[in-house]
Amino acid sequence: MVKIFYPKDTFLLVMVNTSRILTKKIIVNIKDLINTKKHTDFWRLNGCCDLDGADGINTLCKNGHEIGTIKKDCWMPNCMIFEPKLILKND
Repeated sequence: MVKIFYPKDTFLLVMVNTSRILTKKIIVNIKDLINTKKHTDFWRLNGCCDLDGADGINTLCKNGHEIGTIKKDCWMPNCMIFEPKLILKND
């Protein structure tokens, strides 16, 4: 059974504590992704049944730039976590 982390067509902005530094993360439903592909570095595509994201950023934009981490292995909720410093917002 797929565990949906966040509803389709919505996003969540969270603060994550990494090494005592607060950083913003943008979380979306995997089904909302467009123009993305798996990382070209094979070592970042690990997981039991699918991607677990434990080895760093595993998702690229259609132009090959790192944008975030897909987490959709069998033991975790499914979501995409964007790295805000790696994406641009168009107004």
